[in-house]
Amino acid sequence: MIEQNEIIIGENAAYLTGAKAAITFSNNSFFEEPDEAVIINAQNGKKSYKISPWGKDNDLPDKIIDIVGKNPIGSRCIAFRIDVTYGNGPKFGHIVNGKFTEYTSDEIENDAGLKEVQEFFENNDIEGMFSELITDIEWFYNGFCEIILNRDNPNSRKILQIAAKEASFSRLESANTKTGNVEHHFYSTKWGDSNINYNDIEVSPVLWSKNPVNELEIKIGRKANPFTGKTKDERNFRYIIPVRLSSPGRKYYPRPYYYSIIESGWMDFANQIPVFKQALMRNGITIAYHIEIHEDYFPKVFKKEGINSKKEQEARIRKEYNDLNNFLKGADNAGKTMITYYKTTPDGKEIIPDIKITVIDKKMDGKFVEDSQEASAMTFIAFGVHPQQVGPIPGQTVSNLSGTDKRELYAISQTLQTRLRNRLIKLLYLVKKINKWKPEIQFSIPNLIINTTDKKNQVEEVNL
Repeated sequence: MIEQNEIIIGENAAYLTGAKAAITFSNNSFFEEPDEAVIINAQNGKKSYKISPWGKDNDLPDKIIDIVGKNPIGSRCIAFRIDVTYGNGPKFGHIVNGKFTEYTSDEIENDAGLKEVQEFFENNDIEGMFSELITDIEWFYNGFCEIILNRDNPNSRKILQIAAKEASFSRLESANTKTGNVEHHFYSTKWGDSNINYNDIEVSPVLWSKNPVNELEIKIGRKANPFTGKTKDERNFRYIIPVRLSSPGRKYYPRPYYYSIIESGWMDFANQIPVFKQALMRNGITIAYHIEIHEDYFPKVFKKEGINSKKEQEARIRKEYNDLNNFLKGADNAGKTMITYYKTTPDGKEIIPDIKITVIDKKMDGKFVEDSQEASAMTFIAFGVHPQQVGPIPGQTVSNLSGTDKRELYAISQTLQTRLRNRLIKLLYLVKKINKWKPEIQFSIPNLIINTTDKKNQVEEVNL
């Protein structure tokens, strides 16, 4: 048995045995938009740029990866969406009788133009690039494609390389106040790191307009600039093309709709359940109180009290837990007063307390940590994935869907990814235009359809 004053501390949670209180840390403030852009001197200090931070501390992607990565359902839902979007990967072909048809090996072998396209696909690992872009866009609604042009023949510009740039390592320049366009992309693996060396950041020009093909043709001197009427090759050999899914009110970094499961607190709640469930199994714990401590609370305490060493910080956290434990346990504490501090959201409508104590209904008798069904259901809803496609909701009886029902669900899921697929396919049409490939060449991402057991092929490729 455990002592009544013992404190069980997990990675992001704790349990006060005397008070029967569960402690979790709440913080969605990293979604808040920063007040100002970050000014940096990049490229060996030759030029200053204004970077638009991604999240309050410019490390929102890392925080999202950390939170969702700890959640089995959220992680699996994203993986499912990636697989569904990828289908059977990018293909090139032509239109035959109104339908997209891939070129045969004989057709490619006997046509130098088609050979060039096949070699481009192979040399640039187009399938791998699409997989990386889909992954980034499903996570962040933001992907970044890098294109590199030849240097040797200024009169015949071609795209030699095309690749995905990791979204979590990417940041965008604040928009030009005159044109409204974002002009530069910044790449580093150390955003949010206090030791970041801004001179090591990779800076690339961006094709930001709604028509990147036309913009690139102007930049490589193939078309006249509509504002100056002049034709000029800018002699840039590398560009970044943002590939985005739009969301309201977001110019630089879209907000995926599944973020609601994080901002609402449901995913944080779901991620705490395993910690308490393990303690419950070991010690027969029941919970009378839920204490939520804001993530900024202890850093403010450390700063105010001048506590710098990790050992002293851990001791101060334990002291706080002991104080809460002693405050809440026992009937003698009835009527006592506790003072906590709070702030409000930027609009002043919502209070964000440093410490929030909630009394758990005694009828629940420990189900706070046992029952994750509601949190799981909310997660499936937020990601737009039917539970039967990736696994049942914990604790619920598995519904007996027929094979036909499951096939229909999968087909519906593929159809709903059309918007993203269209954004990706446009990249290949850009290469086709700049490299002057044969006009009849078309591109597609075929679906993979699971057939009934009476069909010869269990999995069939279908071009829409």
